[in-house]
Amino acid sequence: KISIEPPEKPNFNYEGVMPEHCDEGKEVDVILRGRRYRVMAWGSEHAPVVLCIHNIFEQGLMWQELARSLSLKGYRVIAPDLLGHGLSDHVAEDGSYSLLGFVADIEALVREYEITLLSIIGHAAGCIIAAIYAASNPDTTERLILIEPSLPNEENELNFFDQQNEEMIYQDKTGKHTVVADIKEGASKLRTSIKEVEMERVYALAGRVLQPTENGYRWTWDYK
Repeated sequence: KISIEPPEKPNFNYEGVMPEHCDEGKEVDVILRGRRYRVMAWGSEHAPVVLCIHNIFEQGLMWQELARSLSLKGYRVIAPDLLGHGLSDHVAEDGSYSLLGFVADIEALVREYEITLLSIIGHAAGCIIAAIYAASNPDTTERLILIEPSLPNEENELNFFDQQNEEMIYQDKTGKHTVVADIKEGASKLRTSIKEVEMERVYALAGRVLQPTENGYRWTWDYK
């Protein structure tokens, strides 16, 4: 369970702001390093920033429950779909994804939003991106929070980051996503990897990243 205390002097005006403003969030497209990123945000634009980095094959909407809670405590939560995930662009067919590439995109996002100080949260593989960002940008990082991180130990310390980078570099090997018949089938498949999430939310997550095809629906994330 993540708990971040409200800032001592929250720069957030609740007067006249309906709860829906904080709860539902907004989605916008942002160009980062020449590619289109889909970014979700909750809370006041003037509030302290919490930047959330999702796991591989997940999406920014995964953070909605936490984001709603934090926005009502006086924070602005920003959660991008990483490149190749959710509704963000893919690399070219002969391109690939890399750990440091994701970090560079997060740095570009921080510059685009003109963020001078933030708390950053990473989940699973997102922990590595968040940790490298924090280590490389200590002046803008107030807090680093890691959820289910993969951490080095004495046996794999020397090659840990090389191994992690290999896992996050995808080359197209098998072709295309499996087509599912409808959103219900897609939600059922997604449910196997996020069993702790309520089914209603799983449907919302699946519906956001399934696109119709001639024979059913296909996931939007890049299969590379």
